[in-house]
Amino acid sequence: MANNKSVESLAHFLFSILDMNDDDCKKIEDVKNTYKYNVLEELVIKNIESNKALEGGNRKEYFIIKNDIQERFKNDFYFMLESGMTSQEDLANLLAVYYFYYVSQTCIILDQFCTGKRTGEEKLYYAVDWEKVSKNRKCCEEGWNRLQDSINHMFSHAITLKILNQTEDEEKVDYISLSQLAGSAPYFDEEIAAEVEKAEATYCSYVGDFKGFSDISYKEGSSKTETAIRHLFDCVELQFLHTERQRANQAYSEKFSGFCKERWVKNRKKSGLVLNLTERDIIFLTKICLRNEEKIRLNKLFKEYELRGICLDNTSREYLQEFFTKLNLIDRKSDSGDAQYVKRIL
Repeated sequence: MANNKSVESLAHFLFSILDMNDDDCKKIEDVKNTYKYNVLEELVIKNIESNKALEGGNRKEYFIIKNDIQERFKNDFYFMLESGMTSQEDLANLLAVYYFYYVSQTCIILDQFCTGKRTGEEKLYYAVDWEKVSKNRKCCEEGWNRLQDSINHMFSHAITLKILNQTEDEEKVDYISLSQLAGSAPYFDEEIAAEVEKAEATYCSYVGDFKGFSDISYKEGSSKTETAIRHLFDCVELQFLHTERQRANQAYSEKFSGFCKERWVKNRKKSGLVLNLTERDIIFLTKICLRNEEKIRLNKLFKEYELRGICLDNTSREYLQEFFTKLNLIDRKSDSGDAQYVKRIL
């Protein structure tokens, strides 16, 4: 553990949303005994042991909004443990992939309020590091630009969800779970909407330096509950944008945005900021996608990338194919004649 509360909180956040548990910790300890001189021993085991000291309710548990990536993460993580891919760089790459994947998808899901889906992919398009891009490409229109808008709403969603969870019930809720409850019976929809409106009135009554709440119009939702939630969100967001607390709103989203720009975003000048895949990313992703297979069909590899939140348009796919060809990793021999396979990277 670092002597840094933000770093420690992030570690617990990842541990929670990736659904790590005692079985995963045991697997890590077993690997430690196999790779005794690996950095895993120093970097991971001590933290697992310190995590045990936090058992008993002191460690914060997070509500999982997107719930179909945890199994994928564990499959990749277990493969890396069993194959000896446990260097600091490899572990950092895996966590960077799934941290970005979970948070970026969650930001977009939250912006959909009650109509968001816990499963499936909100597609975000990347460009390959060395290719030229134009503004009409998907990597420009459906990549970082799309995500940045959702990241800007992070703090308002966090506050809105905090308000919605001020109940006597210890079970946490989000927009989707409230929508499901509201949809179970007509009177539930009315009751939940009324409670949200009460919470909004209480919240607004404590904000003395913003006078524009009465001017905020209602946006029609899929239910009375969603309409009430959207109005509460708008009240939260507008009072942050038009008071001295604007900086708090910006600072909250800038932490994740800063991580993205340092790790996953490249400035393409006239084309703006674009999600970016480096050679290092490609080699790492291809290794964990192939597992122990000797080769994988190229189209299947692209689908495996998408299962980890990384989409490529046809032009980027062509650049990636050329990259594999230069590394002599393309195998054109197959039963179908023209199918292309990517060979395993040692």
